[in-house]
Amino acid sequence: MKLLALSLSIILFIISVVFAEHEDHFPQKAIIYNQEVFKNDFLVLHNQLRREHDAADLVWDNHLQSSAQNWANNCVFKYSKGSYGENLATDYKDPSNSFGLWSEERQHYNFEDPRQSKAVTGHFTQVVWKGSQNLGCGAQLCERPMFPGQVDAVWCVT
Repeated sequence: MKLLALSLSIILFIISVVFAEHEDHFPQKAIIYNQEVFKNDFLVLHNQLRREHDAADLVWDNHLQSSAQNWANNCVFKYSKGSYGENLATDYKDPSNSFGLWSEERQHYNFEDPRQSKAVTGHFTQVVWKGSQNLGCGAQLCERPMFPGQVDAVWCVT
């Protein structure tokens, strides 16, 4: 029995080491969604939250959308390190799910002294950043190699 447990532990360790270096890269699958609905949903959600914080409405930017889509097509769940602000999430089918995670970070934001905010407010501040004027989002359906099923990934750029 101990030998079986030890063998399973070793196998799981080897699997985790093999997949660890690739855990942020998911193979691309076809994606099917209504682009106009997707665009409108993310724009409405961003602008609703921005209005609550006296930030001007964003305008959809096809160039940013194309850039976000090109990055999303890579199925690499990392920030692109480009010159724009980015938010990432793993659910495009219901934009309120991904967006909800970003907006919930406001509970950790210190409005009295933003420098004292907890580190988990970056997505929220990206959404309401007053200097942002444009928005573009891309989505891709990617398959995680280590887990069964697929991961819906969304990239939004402002």
